[in-house]
Amino acid sequence: MPLQNTQRFTVFLCGYVLFLCIGASIYLAIEQEEEMRRLVRLQQLKTDFIRRFPCVSYAALEELIWSFQVEGKSGLQVTGNETNWYFGQSVFFVTTVVTTIGYGHITPVTQSGKIFTIILSLIGIPLTLSVFGAFVDRLLLPTTYCLNWLNSKLLGHSCKRFSIRLLHLIALLTFTSVFFLLLPASFFNYMEPEWGLFESFYYCFLSLTTTGLGDFTPGESMKLRYHSNWYLNAYKIGATVYLFLGIIFTMLTLAVFYDIPQLNVGMLYTVNNQTRFSVAILENQAVGRVSDTSKKQVSIAE
Repeated sequence: MPLQNTQRFTVFLCGYVLFLCIGASIYLAIEQEEEMRRLVRLQQLKTDFIRRFPCVSYAALEELIWSFQVEGKSGLQVTGNETNWYFGQSVFFVTTVVTTIGYGHITPVTQSGKIFTIILSLIGIPLTLSVFGAFVDRLLLPTTYCLNWLNSKLLGHSCKRFSIRLLHLIALLTFTSVFFLLLPASFFNYMEPEWGLFESFYYCFLSLTTTGLGDFTPGESMKLRYHSNWYLNAYKIGATVYLFLGIIFTMLTLAVFYDIPQLNVGMLYTVNNQTRFSVAILENQAVGRVSDTSKKQVSIAE
């Protein structure tokens, strides 16, 4: 059995590496050509600018663009004079750190800020996982109650236990999708003038899966910057609450999914109970040998 388990894990690992390579190849095929078009377009813009303003050298223009690019990577608004570090933005940034979303829309540039980010991550990430786990444990109680209710109503009436658990999972998945993907996507589509409905859904999905690429971040549009500070703070804090609730329900859905043995593929290659029992025996034997050695040392000393 342990040998068969190891073989399964090896096959899974090779399949996973192949999956990553296929994903990389697809991105290469989809994005590289479009990037080349954008580079040609950008080069044409720079050439037109030099032609219109011959007093500016190409090297000076490149240096200026590079300076803007470097500052923009840290989240600095290069087209305005507004600061990124207001209270709502700071709360949102802390949330992206402790939830490991990490949009990268703003970053600390001072050494003190970077050191504090490391400390915040070391403390905040385990603490946040504990908080999420506590919420999921509590939400599993009514979720399990719903599953038991479905069993009492459907089990034995031409419905197998697996079918009922699958129905229960689909119901929870539908609830999470509607209230934490579709409705928030519609809200962000309304709030963000530069986002379409697909971009809003894309943002919500990547955020709740903690992917957080940072290409779409709420509250960063220039039109929203013209609103008052209390409006921006409320909007950012509201987005923070959404992230917390959305990730909790995503984890709840995954917990229900992995609780169905027929769907939990990981059970095919994880360490089984027999292997754990063998490890426990080896540990006990090691402890016994250490104890015997200690007794001999005591006898010699006496």
